Amino acid sequence: MDPRVVVDKAVLEWNEYHLAQEAGIVKEGHSAGLKGVSKSWEKPQGNWIKVNTDAALNGTYGKAGWGIVARDSHGMVIRSWACPSASNAEAKVEEALAIREAMVRGSREGWLMVEFESDCKLVVDKINAQEKEVRLATILADIWSLRTNFDKCCFSFTRRSNNSVSHQLAKVATDLIDTAEWKCDFPAWLLELAQANLIVD
Repeated sequence: MDPRVVVDKAVLEWNEYHLAQEAGIVKEGHSAGLKGVSKSWEKPQGNWIKVNTDAALNGTYGKAGWGIVARDSHGMVIRSWACPSASNAEAKVEEALAIREAMVRGSREGWLMVEFESDCKLVVDKINAQEKEVRLATILADIWSLRTNFDKCCFSFTRRSNNSVSHQLAKVATDLIDTAEWKCDFPAWLLELAQANLIVD
């Protein structure tokens, strides 16, 4: 089979998967409906840090990437990463890997209270329900184990429209060879997207 056909099919499957997630019609796990989901990105409470994650696929090269962005209770970006993925697996696997990578990096930063937020409801539901799945088994086990590195740790679902910063970072990552990390000087586009996501108090 022509490799381009395989890549095009993979891109189509990713797009269909995310559309189904957004509509709340993915029939795996507990992924039904979006009641109570905010229409804008919300700041974490108190001393918590919110870390948004996403995965993306580059259809031209058949590469995947993960985007990770951390913000404080004021909505200020404090860390961000664009991580190329060597696995290039199906959507839910890459989304779970992005969450696991975010947990590893959050632990290295010494963050104690962290909310990990993703636009992949299926994976978030499986993490919260501690529900096993063959294709995600090892990754989910790692995530459940990594929770012990934090004093408090939770996982939440958000709409794709609220996850634009990590989504853009994930797209950038598909063009990279090594991980890009920003600690102080953030790209202007990243800060603009982060500001646009904020709820006006």
